[in-house]
Amino acid sequence: MITESKQWEKINTFEGDDFFHKITAWDPNTNGVRYLKMLLYNLGMNLTKKEFEILDRIKNRNTDNPYSVTINGRTIDYDYLQTIYEVSVLKKYDGYYQENYFDSVLEIGAGYGRTCHGLLSNLNINEYTIIDLENMLEHSKKYLKSVLDPITYEKITFLTIDEFHKLKDYDIAIQIDAFNEMDRETVETYLKYIKTHCNMFYTKNPVGKYLDKSLDNHILGDEMVQNALSSGILTDMVDINDNQNIKRASNKFIETYKFIDWQVNYEGWAKPVSFMWESLYVKL
Repeated sequence: MITESKQWEKINTFEGDDFFHKITAWDPNTNGVRYLKMLLYNLGMNLTKKEFEILDRIKNRNTDNPYSVTINGRTIDYDYLQTIYEVSVLKKYDGYYQENYFDSVLEIGAGYGRTCHGLLSNLNINEYTIIDLENMLEHSKKYLKSVLDPITYEKITFLTIDEFHKLKDYDIAIQIDAFNEMDRETVETYLKYIKTHCNMFYTKNPVGKYLDKSLDNHILGDEMVQNALSSGILTDMVDINDNQNIKRASNKFIETYKFIDWQVNYEGWAKPVSFMWESLYVKL
């Protein structure tokens, strides 16, 4: 005899969206972690042997116990998945002109330091300078000191934005996901410095601005939304759910960050975020 299960009896009492999410897709509003882990699992399963080797060189990754999955015995979390992708691009061009080309690195806005951690663990870098807001430097200093050995940690110079004048010449400048948050004048100041004092430039940032309230319900308020829409130097509105729209916007991204007499050595979608793009430029 076939009878309804207790679970189905309960589902029959649901209405509207509750019913829909019980028989089709999980409700994103209450299953965010589930979807994040699905994303991590899928991306982790597609990592190459070389990408796993990059990950294996980065020790002490799970200091703060982030959401993660396990693939081939390795713990994969979102932040260090991004680091794998970034290091993969840069590692490909280390030695573009000569062995150990990235002897000195400038990172503008390093967050808590994951990219620095990944690069120092994978490339033979002798000097790594981070310039950032003072309160962010407190976090990156603490984190990097906890995950790096003392000798490697000593390679890092931390500068506040008020110490901009202490910057030197560098083999490569790196900026990831922060130019979109700065005012135009600040971005242009950094770009002018990079053009004059660096030989390569890697940037990974949004291709433009977007307004999709379904993503976070604008929980930070309208003022924060308007500030976000007006910051940076790429302020065109983009449909971040349309790959062709994003691709068109990427053309402006590539040209905006390219200096005269520099060449584009690499550009492409910075997976998995739909609206992120990355470019690597070399001074001729």
